[in-house]
Amino acid sequence: TGGRPVSQIRIPLPPNTYVAEYLPHDVLLPMVDVMVTNGGYGSVQRALSDGVPLVVAGQTEDKPEVAARVEYFGAGVNLRTGTPG
Repeated sequence: TGGRPVSQIRIPLPPNTYVAEYLPHDVLLPMVDVMVTNGGYGSVQRALSDGVPLVVAGQTEDKPEVAARVEYFGAGVNLRTGTPG
Protein backbone atom coordinates (compact mmCIF):
# COMPACT_ATOMS: atom_id res chain seq x y z
CA THR A 1 0.00 0.00 0.00
CA GLY A 2 2.11 2.84 -1.28
CA GLY A 3 -0.61 5.46 -1.21
CA ARG A 4 -0.48 6.29 -4.91
CA PRO A 5 -1.04 4.48 -8.21
CA VAL A 6 1.80 2.49 -9.75
CA SER A 7 1.50 4.71 -12.83
CA GLN A 8 2.82 7.64 -10.73
CA ILE A 9 6.18 6.01 -9.97
CA ARG A 10 8.70 8.24 -11.72
CA ILE A 11 11.98 6.59 -10.72
CA PRO A 12 13.60 3.62 -12.43
CA LEU A 13 13.13 0.37 -10.56
CA PRO A 14 15.69 -2.45 -10.36
CA PRO A 15 15.01 -5.43 -12.63
CA ASN A 16 14.35 -7.68 -9.62
CA THR A 17 11.47 -5.45 -8.47
CA TYR A 18 7.78 -6.19 -8.87
CA VAL A 19 5.26 -3.39 -8.37
CA ALA A 20 1.53 -3.95 -8.05
CA GLU A 21 -1.48 -1.95 -6.94
CA TYR A 22 -2.45 -4.73 -4.53
CA LEU A 23 -0.97 -8.02 -3.35
CA PRO A 24 -3.05 -10.24 -1.07
CA HIS A 25 -1.04 -11.23 1.99
CA ASP A 26 -2.56 -14.70 2.15
CA VAL A 27 -1.15 -15.46 -1.32
CA LEU A 28 2.15 -13.60 -1.03
CA LEU A 29 3.46 -14.39 2.45
CA PRO A 30 3.77 -18.18 2.05
CA MET A 31 6.22 -17.48 -0.82
CA VAL A 32 8.59 -15.03 0.92
CA ASP A 33 11.54 -15.39 3.29
CA VAL A 34 11.08 -11.99 4.97
CA MET A 35 8.62 -9.08 4.90
CA VAL A 36 9.79 -5.47 4.77
CA THR A 37 7.03 -3.26 6.15
CA ASN A 38 6.30 0.20 7.50
CA GLY A 39 4.93 -1.46 10.62
CA GLY A 40 1.23 -1.32 9.88
CA TYR A 41 -0.63 -3.45 12.40
CA GLY A 42 -2.49 -5.60 9.86
CA SER A 43 0.60 -6.46 7.82
CA VAL A 44 2.64 -7.24 10.91
CA GLN A 45 -0.08 -9.46 12.38
CA ARG A 46 -0.43 -11.37 9.13
CA ALA A 47 3.34 -11.93 8.84
CA LEU A 48 3.51 -13.07 12.47
CA SER A 49 0.65 -15.52 11.95
CA ASP A 50 2.49 -16.99 8.95
CA GLY A 51 5.84 -17.12 10.78
CA VAL A 52 7.49 -14.67 8.38
CA PRO A 53 10.35 -12.61 9.89
CA LEU A 54 9.98 -8.83 9.65
CA VAL A 55 12.10 -5.81 8.83
CA VAL A 56 10.16 -2.83 10.17
CA ALA A 57 10.74 0.82 9.21
CA GLY A 58 7.94 3.09 10.39
CA GLN A 59 7.81 6.26 12.48
CA THR A 60 4.19 7.45 12.32
CA GLU A 61 1.04 6.54 14.27
CA ASP A 62 1.63 3.42 16.39
CA LYS A 63 4.34 2.05 14.10
CA PRO A 64 7.34 2.73 16.39
CA GLU A 65 5.60 0.76 19.16
CA VAL A 66 4.75 -2.10 16.80
CA ALA A 67 8.37 -2.15 15.55
CA ALA A 68 9.70 -2.17 19.12
CA ARG A 69 7.55 -5.18 19.99
CA VAL A 70 8.59 -7.04 16.85
CA GLU A 71 12.21 -6.53 17.88
CA TYR A 72 11.65 -7.30 21.57
CA PHE A 73 10.05 -10.65 20.84
CA GLY A 74 12.69 -11.62 18.27
CA ALA A 75 10.26 -11.66 15.36
CA GLY A 76 12.31 -9.27 13.26
CA VAL A 77 14.47 -6.17 13.01
CA ASN A 78 13.45 -2.64 13.97
CA LEU A 79 15.26 -0.17 11.69
CA ARG A 80 14.20 2.73 13.96
CA THR A 81 13.55 4.99 11.00
CA GLY A 82 10.77 5.78 8.60
CA THR A 83 13.21 6.50 5.78
CA PRO A 84 15.79 3.72 5.46
CA GLY A 85 18.48 4.64 3.00
